[in-house]
Amino acid sequence: RDPAARVKIYLEDAEINVILTTREAFPERLQSELQSAQVLFMDELAENDVETVIPAILNPHQLAAILYTSGSTGTPKGVTHTHKTLMHMVRLKGNALGISPSDRIAGLSTFTFGSYYWNVFATVLSGATLHLYDLYRFPFENLQSWLIDRRITHFHCTPTTLRQFLAVLSEPTVLADLRLVSLGGETVYPNDVYQFKK
Repeated sequence: RDPAARVKIYLEDAEINVILTTREAFPERLQSELQSAQVLFMDELAENDVETVIPAILNPHQLAAILYTSGSTGTPKGVTHTHKTLMHMVRLKGNALGISPSDRIAGLSTFTFGSYYWNVFATVLSGATLHLYDLYRFPFENLQSWLIDRRITHFHCTPTTLRQFLAVLSEPTVLADLRLVSLGGETVYPNDVYQFKK
């Protein structure tokens, strides 16, 4: 979903050699930006295309992910995470929020947003259930019924996303299963808390 120019920054900065994706998720406009990166479409790989899988031996200090800043102060900057630091972040946040196997967590952020990773990994490592909602494809007006239908107990989003969600609610709403909303990535204002409580 990021603009091609931003994706080009990611590709060059991280020195990407292989991109694993699906045909549907890969915009054709990016093809010209790839240069030497090879694109593998998971949905087009036949079983006989896959070589014998060799189990990976992971070192806690090996690079696990590069998460990019928003670039609001200029060019996006890549922040590296080793397996150890990523696991520490995931465990710290999962424990602080009390994520348990009974939780049903809403994934509202895109994979380019740092919280996506702790959302996914904290959910999996805690035995909880992750439910993905694509805010680019489905309107905010549908989010309320989706949260109720899926019996979501926790969701994390930016304050801007929460404001947009609250703006489409026309009457007081009861989300009976929801126990926690966590916000991050931007400033939270007192009015955000007031509107949510209201």
